[in-house]
Amino acid sequence: MERKRLLAQMAKEPTLHALTVLALSTAARAGELLNLDWADVDLKERTLLFRLTKIDQPRAAWIHGEASRLISQRAKVCDLQGRVFANSIGNRYNYAKRFKAACDAAKVADFRFHDQRHSAATYLAREGATEQQLRAIGGWKSNVVNRYVHLAAVDAKQITERMNERILPTRRSKGLSRRP
Repeated sequence: MERKRLLAQMAKEPTLHALTVLALSTAARAGELLNLDWADVDLKERTLLFRLTKIDQPRAAWIHGEASRLISQRAKVCDLQGRVFANSIGNRYNYAKRFKAACDAAKVADFRFHDQRHSAATYLAREGATEQQLRAIGGWKSNVVNRYVHLAAVDAKQITERMNERILPTRRSKGLSRRP
């Protein structure tokens, strides 16, 4: 699976790996993550506060599992006075070339960092997130969120179809007569 190959490549560079996992697990934009200050990370509550967002409205994100582990691990080795994703002199971490190299090594073509945001939204919708929940999680204001809800609806159609075939087989498929 592409996601597993890509994450395996990202894991070779800890900062890139943490940035990627947080993007995929929170549906955050690259800029939101790169502007994230340690003062806006609550390790105990496992929350991130994105103050600088595309829509100029702060938004909270919850981190779980691997994302929580990686941010806690970064907190042990970073200067907690600045940005979460900063280089050695305090400037924003430059992920672009490293991300592209990891994609190439994982043989994942035509994949941009921002595509993780779309992937996260799709996964969330498939888990049953409503349109309102997706808007809250990802900070979408436009109707772009509708495409993820539609994808979940298509999945729901397939799930319903499989369930019906399993529990309510057609009369012909089981050799049943047409009488009730």
